[in-house]
Amino acid sequence: MKELFLIFFLCCLTATSYGQYLNGSGIKIGFGLTNQSWKYDDPNIKLGWENSSGILAKAFRDFNLLSFLSLEGEVGYAQKGIKDKIAITSPSHPEGTGEFMNINNRLNYLSASLMSKLKYNLKLFAPYLIVGPEYNYLLSKKIEPGFEVIYDGFKRNAVGFTIGFGSEINLLPINILIEYRYSRDLTNNYESSNIEIKNYSHSFLIGIKL
Repeated sequence: MKELFLIFFLCCLTATSYGQYLNGSGIKIGFGLTNQSWKYDDPNIKLGWENSSGILAKAFRDFNLLSFLSLEGEVGYAQKGIKDKIAITSPSHPEGTGEFMNINNRLNYLSASLMSKLKYNLKLFAPYLIVGPEYNYLLSKKIEPGFEVIYDGFKRNAVGFTIGFGSEINLLPINILIEYRYSRDLTNNYESSNIEIKNYSHSFLIGIKL
């Protein structure tokens, strides 16, 4: 399923025989507030992390379907992960020694998405909604000592979804894009007999469209 989606996505990006449907292409850059849900089988165990920040860089193409609906294909780079500060304890200081261990676990992904884009043109502005599937391939990671037992078992492939909204600012011949999106993996990035982990993020991007 993931392979078919990726092949279809790449075909959309490279197709030249459907040029009459092309509604522009461009780049987007921005940052995301990323995190992970750690769901334990035991409901009494609840573990949360602070948001980590990560950069995003994506290239995209828009293909017209209707006057108000287009298909947007994207491919690019996305950083994900978590950060936190954990108190260091000892037998004589079970509530904490006053020292802390800083955690900053970073995951680097190749990200591809294929989204429906519902747009309303208002001359200078064109607000829009986007929604669609997303595929992420783990390229590399930088993990703090002690967390290797979890992150060494992270899956390379993950499938999720993206939903968001934004606006095009029509400044011919270049359009400026401002966008917010929420992304979440639907497949587990890591799973064992007692825990399931998924990535999710809130992202803010700006871009140009030609």
